[in-house]
Amino acid sequence: MSPAWPGHSVDQRAAAYWARQITAALGANLIVQEVVAAWKNWQASSRGQQPDAATGSTYLTALAAYLTAHGVTALLIGRLTPIVSDIYAEGYAIGTKGATAAVHGAAGDWEGWEPGNAPQGATAPALTALQANAGTEARGMAETRTMALARLLAGAAVNGDNLGQVTALIQGQLGDDSAANQVSMTELTRAQSAAAAAHYQSAGVQTQIWVSANDDRVCPLCDENAKSDPVPVGMPFPTGDLRPPIHPGDRCALMPGPDHYDAG
Repeated sequence: MSPAWPGHSVDQRAAAYWARQITAALGANLIVQEVVAAWKNWQASSRGQQPDAATGSTYLTALAAYLTAHGVTALLIGRLTPIVSDIYAEGYAIGTKGATAAVHGAAGDWEGWEPGNAPQGATAPALTALQANAGTEARGMAETRTMALARLLAGAAVNGDNLGQVTALIQGQLGDDSAANQVSMTELTRAQSAAAAAHYQSAGVQTQIWVSANDDRVCPLCDENAKSDPVPVGMPFPTGDLRPPIHPGDRCALMPGPDHYDAG
């Protein structure tokens, strides 16, 4: 079993907290109304014809593009971007605290820690770079949600669902806790590992290892990295990745290599 990353004591709580912020933002009545309005306009147009087995794929692509053209994706991006930026601040704080503890062979003191209380206005270069990219990450998330909405609405068209049923489906999609939790965990991991890498470099750590959450959901790529020899700090692991995450929901982390503790 690999050594435990100190941040694993709190990352799931943090992910659950930020997932709630995401679902609250995306499930707001304004967004639901915008999607419903776009759907009604789509249905009223010639393009709103019922999809069948032959045209389903074309219908789905066209519907997703229609939702984007009518502002749904942009609205989602606007709601997600500040949340992603705050997730990065939280993850970076967890990563710095966790890496500091790891360098000293400690588990970290998390007493009194609560999600959502990360210091704001931090200026660490790695965090600044992450937050500068928050809009790009939010766009990818929004495009994924837009396609999910299009798929849901296409199914509603096939089933002949009425407007009330469609509205409920949209609310369910935008309030999907599991999807939001996966997003928040992925971005927390991104910030944690960026913070850990920066801290190890500044602390003079020479090598690092890839550690999983030691649960039963470790993917083959993460397992390959976790089983590899330590790599120099800043160098890629066998999969070619510098640090986690390498897939949605990834909880892996970076720890100092054994030589760091042997030298101490």
